[in-house]
Amino acid sequence: MSITVVPLSTVTLTEQIDALVEVTPSSWFWHRPKWRDYEMARNPRLLDYSWAVMDGDEPVASQLLTYNPDLRLFGLGDLGAPFAAQVYASTSRQFEFISALMDETFGRIVRHIPAQVRFRSMPLHAHFYHDADRETLVSPLDNAMGHSPLWLSESCRTRVIDLSMPIEELWSALRKSYRHTVLDSEARLVVSKEHNDQTWRLCQWLHMKASGRQTRPSESWVYQDSFVHADEASWFLAKDQKTEELVGFAYVIHWKQWAYYASAASLRPNVSHALQWKIIQDLKARGVRYYEIGHQGQDASKKGKGIEFFRRGFGGVDVVQPIYSTDLLMRTDNSGSVH
Repeated sequence: MSITVVPLSTVTLTEQIDALVEVTPSSWFWHRPKWRDYEMARNPRLLDYSWAVMDGDEPVASQLLTYNPDLRLFGLGDLGAPFAAQVYASTSRQFEFISALMDETFGRIVRHIPAQVRFRSMPLHAHFYHDADRETLVSPLDNAMGHSPLWLSESCRTRVIDLSMPIEELWSALRKSYRHTVLDSEARLVVSKEHNDQTWRLCQWLHMKASGRQTRPSESWVYQDSFVHADEASWFLAKDQKTEELVGFAYVIHWKQWAYYASAASLRPNVSHALQWKIIQDLKARGVRYYEIGHQGQDASKKGKGIEFFRRGFGGVDVVQPIYSTDLLMRTDNSGSVH
């Protein structure tokens, strides 16, 4: 094989990697270049350092990597890049292969990004690792950085609901007060999954009204809607039963057997409870196995703790996810560019 590493910067290559992610069983939504494009639409200040692994003219893996110069923060689309199954059948061999390539790529970044920066990873789901022992995985950054191991196996927890349970058990798993709230909302709200030409605009309007400002460019909402159009995400809307006024929404990504609670906003109390119960019912009906409702123990603010408490009220368990250290000192070298 003639293996090369190239910038993931062309439309054609983006489409090829998206197609590769689609057919690779171990891949996840965050591996998709379209997700990188969405993140960059959210924040035009981001710099793209994503790369693809080529076997001749064919892409076999990729790594999404963006840099926020304001926060000096790298965002990893996910450590585990997608693999073509025919390249390496062994999971351990795949990890060895991608680790070597990441050593090279991150090594270049380390040499050319000045001062102190941090890394943030998207969720790393246990299903990606198959039978691999997560406790023994070593960060590919270690050699490039010349530091002690940076892979932290118990540094992040996320709440996951197993939707394979009977619907009666899922209902019983809800916090008692939430069950009352959902039942009470049936007389006040109409909650449904919707998608038409105006849905994303309505959700953007509600988000702006709830936050008191435009939080991000409209282009990012267009990307969100494109995922819905491709049946990879859904808008859930809550409307006043009498006036039909939109009072809340939630946006959920669903990919293979997993779903992820991505964003929401509401104008009235207790609307989100009814939205989440509707989401759980809908995801179960479409055959989704796991619903990731969000991180736990990651936000020390009063608002953040309240959000995490809300998530726990719908049942599920905390799943440990390994992530990179978020405080890495980089070497300084101004001799050239990453690519």
